[in-house]
Amino acid sequence: MTRPFSRFLAAAVSVAIVAHSVAAVDVTVPLTPPSGAQNLSSTLVSFSIEQDRWPDWVGTDSPNEFTNAALSNFAALTGTPPKIRVGADSEDHSFWSPTVTINEDLFPPPNTITPFPEATQITVGDEYYALSRFLPSGTHMVWGVNFGADNATNAVNMAKSIMKAFASSAVKAANVILDRIEVGNEADLYKNNGLRPSNWTVDQYVPDWENIAGAVVAAVGISGRNGPVSIQGAAFANQGFTPRQIFSRGILNSTAGKAISVYVDACPNGCEPKADASIVGFHSTTTRPRSVTAATSPSCRS
Repeated sequence: MTRPFSRFLAAAVSVAIVAHSVAAVDVTVPLTPPSGAQNLSSTLVSFSIEQDRWPDWVGTDSPNEFTNAALSNFAALTGTPPKIRVGADSEDHSFWSPTVTINEDLFPPPNTITPFPEATQITVGDEYYALSRFLPSGTHMVWGVNFGADNATNAVNMAKSIMKAFASSAVKAANVILDRIEVGNEADLYKNNGLRPSNWTVDQYVPDWENIAGAVVAAVGISGRNGPVSIQGAAFANQGFTPRQIFSRGILNSTAGKAISVYVDACPNGCEPKADASIVGFHSTTTRPRSVTAATSPSCRS
């Protein structure tokens, strides 16, 4: 009969201790920032969307009301809509087809552990990219093209379709802007996920990327990193390849490399120092036109 009372007494003492410790904490929040503080980018909160779920998030016949309201609320608070990158893992499983209107996806069966599995193949048409018109006015975007398939023709077709969409009257009227095209996502994981041989190295990555990305920039007319559309490079998962490695192998001297304005390093456990670059938020643009800007992603799956 004494045990329930003992447990009650222990609980009461614990609550009293917690209450006492909470009451003893004083927090002072300054009303103005310190003199050395820097302004945060208005697009510090931005989003990356998988390509297989893009139509669901943005809407197909009209804007997705939930997404549009959420992004518009951010814009009302910060003055600028969040930047949107559409790509990630599924960009390396996407293929363009002239016979598809929006998209046709192949999904593995769902299960209790993965109720919403990632598509194993995404086939898209021109309207898929034109759905960008359903984002809030003033949104800036990054679109990914498939490097994983090692198919220059497909990468070029995707890039052409992207550029066609953003040149259309509907997307222009919506005031949605394409900033960059990303060629491949987290290529340092390709040797683990079957997209490249298990002995694939950064020495092979550089000429491989230059070949595919070079075809892309030539086909869509991207010349240098200071134009209205440039290239987003690297996009590594910090699992073996680093920006410093590809820079030392001369990637920035290639035609496609000269069009890189931003590189992405998804390194939640700490990034290596970036030489000759300004570290900014994920989708921020460089304030130094002739330098390459580093962007850090908050998650490995980016």
